[in-house]
Amino acid sequence: MVQIISGWLTENKYSSSFEELDETILNDRLCYFYASLQTKQGTDYSKSALVGIRSAISRHITGPPYNREINIITDKSFMPSNHVITGLMKKLKREGKDITVHKKAVAEGDIQKLYSSGIFSTDHPVTLQNKVFWDIMLNFGRRGQEGLIDLKKTTYAKCKDDKGQEYYKMTYNECDKTHHGVDSKENSRDVRMYAKPGDIHCPVFSLTLSRKA
Repeated sequence: MVQIISGWLTENKYSSSFEELDETILNDRLCYFYASLQTKQGTDYSKSALVGIRSAISRHITGPPYNREINIITDKSFMPSNHVITGLMKKLKREGKDITVHKKAVAEGDIQKLYSSGIFSTDHPVTLQNKVFWDIMLNFGRRGQEGLIDLKKTTYAKCKDDKGQEYYKMTYNECDKTHHGVDSKENSRDVRMYAKPGDIHCPVFSLTLSRKA
């Protein structure tokens, strides 16, 4: 998705290298970029696509080799560009275009293939992270990969219910994170990710192990 903004910059006579721009200039570029976003067919992007494009840009500039310590989603200096995103989402809603088309659930057989391939192995930091991200998306209903880059060890708390069963819950309510353009009613439940004693794929074990890394 990063190619979309690079192409837009080139079309508008800017340098396609935006990764190390000053925050003020980058925010200004993003304001115009978001406002001009349309598919190749000339139609509006969906709400999830808009969020995905923004998240991809964020991951691109905060990951190697740039490793910038900025957040284009939450930092105050990027509030104007995020207001543009929010405005586009409201426009989609007014026009009845904010309906999400959900993809088919991953088949159980395909899930088993992922585990048997080693991509979710808990023996290596990279594959352990894959496993934890998968469990989080599956149990907490996160919208695709949105926000995963912002997760911290303190995002989830390990608890026990009245029967002594271990589980993880979020330490904050996502409904307060209006900067993502998320409806405040979407994540108001107290969602829990329970342990599966005796299961080698136990999500609580994996998350606990990753927090020790």
